[in-house]
Amino acid sequence: MITTQVVKRLPPPGLVPHCPEPEFNGTTWGEAVAFVPTLQGALRRCQTQLNTLNQWITQEENTP
Repeated sequence: MITTQVVKRLPPPGLVPHCPEPEFNGTTWGEAVAFVPTLQGALRRCQTQLNTLNQWITQEENTP
């Protein structure tokens, strides 16, 4: 008798993106402008996590 078993593999927890939004506490336009690099850094970190997750997914899809 032949049986088929489906095995779902989930990504390691370290690859699941957690992208916290930096908190802005300023009150002026100048403070908002100064906060832009903080936001850009957060977006870059999140994108890196997503890229790593996508690479893992591609690798898993291509592994027999």
